[in-house]
Amino acid sequence: MDGVTILAQEAITSFNKPLTAVVALIIVVLCAIVHFLLIANDIIVTDDNNAFMVCLAICLCLTSVLLCSKFTEYKTNEYQYIVTVDDTVQMSEFYDKYIIIEQKDSLFTVRPRRITND
Repeated sequence: MDGVTILAQEAITSFNKPLTAVVALIIVVLCAIVHFLLIANDIIVTDDNNAFMVCLAICLCLTSVLLCSKFTEYKTNEYQYIVTVDDTVQMSEFYDKYIIIEQKDSLFTVRPRRITND
């Protein structure tokens, strides 16, 4: 678009939320199984150990969510741009063509609108 100067381009990434939830659920189930096996074998008999196992399960679950969100990240093949806009640009046309993500002074972070064939 004439009058719009692109200063930077960044790839938009996302992560696989269902996979993260499944891994977290698997870890919680494994912690529960280990916990019940330890109780069944009389290895855990005090409330302090039960509290420890609950804290351990929570920590493992949070760690798995963080790791999965990082390792299941993928590129969406879409980009966002940091641009400046000249005074010659009609802002209504600019708004029609771009989604504004952020604006700081005269810098806009934008993403092109998807064109639909209606």
